[in-house]
Amino acid sequence: PINVIDLKTEKLLPEVHDIIELVAENDVILDTCHISKKECMILIPEARRAGCRKILINHIHLRGITDRAFDPAVDQMLEESAWTIEEVKQMVKEGAVMEHSAAMYVGRRNETKSLAEFIKEVGANSCEIASNCGGMHLLHPVETMRYLIIDLLKNGISEAEIETMTKRVPARLLNLD
Repeated sequence: PINVIDLKTEKLLPEVHDIIELVAENDVILDTCHISKKECMILIPEARRAGCRKILINHIHLRGITDRAFDPAVDQMLEESAWTIEEVKQMVKEGAVMEHSAAMYVGRRNETKSLAEFIKEVGANSCEIASNCGGMHLLHPVETMRYLIIDLLKNGISEAEIETMTKRVPARLLNLD
């Protein structure tokens, strides 16, 4: 794996500061991709101080929602990377948007209920939903989004909140608003 921090000092690597500067200068999205929660919590405040306005935390694993998998090694990794609601709120205060991958929730209705509760607590304006279905062996992205949206509507998320997470937030991140 590629790290953005020195694992001994827990400081950002020098080249990461260069990247943050480029992101801020060009007003583009700083996407955390697959870095660890620990790295996100170090990177994001530094990025905000450097002037990054658009920060996306994706593949977020929420404690108690998406913290189960098919094998014990993955379960352990997910437990270590799972975010608490307090940690999420801290990153939202720093201006981060939480991306939820629809593919993670297909066929997991109990988890979708917990996701709906999370959205209500954090706010739709701080969340974005993407299909994450670019692979050949996954459902079609449109179908995946449809399944999640239907489940979220059944769990009390309004059409306006869905529109915020699927249209308005992405448009804001892409300077299309």
